[in-house]
Amino acid sequence: MPSRQIRIDALSLDKAMEMILDGANDINVVIGPLCWLTANFWYFVIATSETEHGFRADQAVLDGPNHNDDLRAKLRANLIAAMTRWRWRKPRWLST
Repeated sequence: MPSRQIRIDALSLDKAMEMILDGANDINVVIGPLCWLTANFWYFVIATSETEHGFRADQAVLDGPNHNDDLRAKLRANLIAAMTRWRWRKPRWLST
């Protein structure tokens, strides 16, 4: 099960989506809750499937020292909203 650590706080939503969905071969994406590791290290897990390795769980990291609870939750919610919009478009890997 390959997994990556993706620092999404410095990326645009489009770039974060591109990195998270790179290699995905399934329209199902599971996004876990915000978790705390240390004072400045918050993350959530994004799980999907990819062609070569099957199940994959990536860690989306929000580690900015100036982040507060509201900003972290907003970043995660914005990513979920972007994925929801993406879900209703036909992904390029589903094209025939």
